Amino acid sequence: INAEYMGKCMDRYLDGGVTVADRLRETLMCGDDCDHCELFTDEEKNEFLYHVLWRIAAGGALCQWEDDFTPYRDAARGIYKDLVGVQKNPLTQELEAVSVVYQVHGLDASVPLFARCGVVRARARVSG
Repeated sequence: INAEYMGKCMDRYLDGGVTVADRLRETLMCGDDCDHCELFTDEEKNEFLYHVLWRIAAGGALCQWEDDFTPYRDAARGIYKDLVGVQKNPLTQELEAVSVVYQVHGLDASVPLFARCGVVRARARVSG
C-alpha cells in the first residue's frame, strides 16, 4: 500500500453493504483471498491498532471513501491514542501500554450482542 495514494481494485460486495474498491480494504477485509494478504503478519493482525484501522477503513454501506491513506492513518492514530493509556515503568524508565483491550464475540449469531434500544437522536434546531 502506497503511503499516499491507495490503488484501486475490482469492486467486491461484502455482507452489510460494504464495498471493497481499493487495496487497503481488500487487504484488511478479504483475508487470504487477496494478492496482498501477507502484508500484515499474524502478530500484527492481533494488534489493537490493526483492528482500529480495520474498522475505520471498513466504514459501511454509506461510507464515503478517501483515495489517500493519510486520513485513515491519522484517524486510527488519534483513536488509538485516545483509547490506550501508557505509563513509564519505574524500573526500566520505558513507556508501557497499561490498557487492556477485549474483543467481544457472540455465543450465538441469532442473539445480538448490543441491542438497538435506548438510542438517542439529536436534532438540530435552525432558527430563522
